[in-house]
Amino acid sequence: MTKDISGFRYYGVFGGDIAIQTKFRCTDELTELKFNTSSGLYESSGDVTVSDMRPTGDLIPFNVGLNVGLGFEYNLSGSTSLFVGFNYCRGFINQYQPTSEIMVDQIKTNMNMGTKPSRSKQSAMSDGVQINIGMLF
Repeated sequence: MTKDISGFRYYGVFGGDIAIQTKFRCTDELTELKFNTSSGLYESSGDVTVSDMRPTGDLIPFNVGLNVGLGFEYNLSGSTSLFVGFNYCRGFINQYQPTSEIMVDQIKTNMNMGTKPSRSKQSAMSDGVQINIGMLF
């Protein structure tokens, strides 16, 4: 952090983040497959919209990442200051399991029961920008 320059002090941030997922919900459109016991084949029951989906089996509930930022602090009076900061956060951990528990790769309908659908491979890294505004006193 710099010394006071006309009421402003400038700072830089370099460090890490540890995050724990508290909530995840999504809405997804998918094609549902069901096994037809009379024909012995997987069949599509058509497209379905699933709202308020909670794919907990697919998600990693924590993340570790890099946090880099710049900002300034403006002294209002005595020990009271206003601050504004801009941070870039990059997660290091893939937020999904390597293969999905609920999704499969695109397959042909009327697939034989002896051939199981292959699970979809998945990957997602968190990446974001933060704007921090607040008051110190």
